[in-house]
Amino acid sequence: MPILFYTFKKFPEAKFQIICDYKRDVLEKYLNVFAKEYDFTLVETTDHGTCAGINAALENIDNQEPFLLMWSDLILSGDFSL
Repeated sequence: MPILFYTFKKFPEAKFQIICDYKRDVLEKYLNVFAKEYDFTLVETTDHGTCAGINAALENIDNQEPFLLMWSDLILSGDFSL
C-alpha cells in the first residue's frame, strides 16, 4: 500500500491538500483510480523546494479550521490522535 494511503485510512473524513510537482500527472491518474473515496485536492506548484507548495495549499484552508501539515512519507502510530 502506498504510504500516502496510511494517512487516508487514518483520517478517512479529512479533506486532503496534496502538494505535488514532480510526476503530478501520474499521481493524479493513480489517485483518481485508487483513492476515489477520499476527499483530496492536488495542489500544483511551479516553485522549487520542499516547502514551495505550502503557501498554495494554505489558500484552500479556512483560517478558522484546524489542519495538520505532514509529509506523505510518514506513517502515524495506531494510537495517534488530534
